[in-house]
Amino acid sequence: MAEIGEQGKSFNFSMATRAANFDPDINRVKRYDIYQRKYVRMTRIVQGIGLLLVTWAVRLGTTGDGLWAGIVGALALLILLVGYMIGR
Repeated sequence: MAEIGEQGKSFNFSMATRAANFDPDINRVKRYDIYQRKYVRMTRIVQGIGLLLVTWAVRLGTTGDGLWAGIVGALALLILLVGYMIGR
């Protein structure tokens, strides 16, 4: 295996280094990759609340409450954006 920083070969008209061509240690990934476990539940909850608010806004829009549908719809989009940002 190549050393880190060693000059790589040309691959598809690019100069990639060999240091990036190593297999990850799965045990270390499972041990230190806590982001996914920590935030995935909160992301799903926030996105679920956002989808419920979108459904409620559509329901309000079909019953003729356009002002409230707009307010709830804007709030739903804001919550869905927050859920998306947490998931990133």
